[in-house]
Amino acid sequence: MDNFPPEEIAYQTAHISEDRSVLVIAVSLVFLGVVILSLILRITARRVGNSKLALDDYLSIGATVALIGVTISACYGTFSAARTLCLYINKDQATLAMSVCYPWSIALAKLSVLSLFARIFTMSNRTIQIGVYFFTVYTILWWISLIFLVFFQCRPFSSNWGIPSQCHVSFATSVSTGVLNAISDIGILALPQPAIWKLQLSLSKKLALSLVFLTGGL
Repeated sequence: MDNFPPEEIAYQTAHISEDRSVLVIAVSLVFLGVVILSLILRITARRVGNSKLALDDYLSIGATVALIGVTISACYGTFSAARTLCLYINKDQATLAMSVCYPWSIALAKLSVLSLFARIFTMSNRTIQIGVYFFTVYTILWWISLIFLVFFQCRPFSSNWGIPSQCHVSFATSVSTGVLNAISDIGILALPQPAIWKLQLSLSKKLALSLVFLTGGL
């Protein structure tokens, strides 16, 4: 706690009763529950249909495991920060754990969607083939860069949890990683749309199928 300026300590002490950690944790757990339920239904559907789990299923499982890590870290960090200033170190360690798990959860989820597209839409479709390869490489590079950023932004590494040091973390870096992430989101969701709208189906069915892929990707 000695690492923080007096005004920060005074502010946190004055507002320590303004605790919304329970609400934040509850919302996080609800969304995690929805994801886990969706995964269970997905695997159950594969079993009922006597189908083996495909690559996209395994990637989805990995993404869910990473998301559990993100949620646990976020909930623990929120709880610690809300309870007492003396737990700042625990909070910062939880933040580091969340920062490590987050790229895994996002990247594996995107790779799962891309793998699904490759399985549903035959790779004879040149546009989707190029798109799947491009965004696979794009996602992996984004994933690696974010992992490197997490582990090398502070030196020594222990400064991630409160020991004074210079951490090279800029607002521009945070914004750029978020923008690059959003670009791949939009590109991946748009990838199957041309193929869907070329199908010999009624307009209502095309629209419904398009929305299914958009919401499924989200």
